[in-house]
Amino acid sequence: MDAPLDAPDDRAVNPLLGVFLIVGAAVVCSAALGTILIGVDHDLEGTSPQATVELETAVTDDTDGFVTLVVADRSAADAVTVTATTTDGRRAIADGTPDGTAELTERREAVDDSITFRKNVDPDAPRDVELRLVARAHLADDAAVVLDRTVVI
Repeated sequence: MDAPLDAPDDRAVNPLLGVFLIVGAAVVCSAALGTILIGVDHDLEGTSPQATVELETAVTDDTDGFVTLVVADRSAADAVTVTATTTDGRRAIADGTPDGTAELTERREAVDDSITFRKNVDPDAPRDVELRLVARAHLADDAAVVLDRTVVI
């Protein structure tokens, strides 16, 4: 009977081949998992809403004051909303009521649409009204501020 030490040396190829196969499988699995995770992370970021809103005119005098904004571009937005808020909380924005309002929001969905905010022309209303204008671009359920400016009308 032959002793185990007398066995041929070709058996060492199998363990070495097994190690290479296991290392190769681990590398392939790691690469696939990394690609999936990077791809999922990239999809979560998506496209943020983008639009261009320009301040066209801001006029103030003793009888009337108004500010007009124009939606110049909304290439990556479904709509644009602009909110005008009096900085001191006074009800000085004309909204069709005698007293006016302290905040008014307008929504536009087309390029070149304008949004005009007027100060209340009631004789008891303040003559110089400071408005904070905030425009937001909306895309699906996401919104981004595209203009934040304060003007006096």
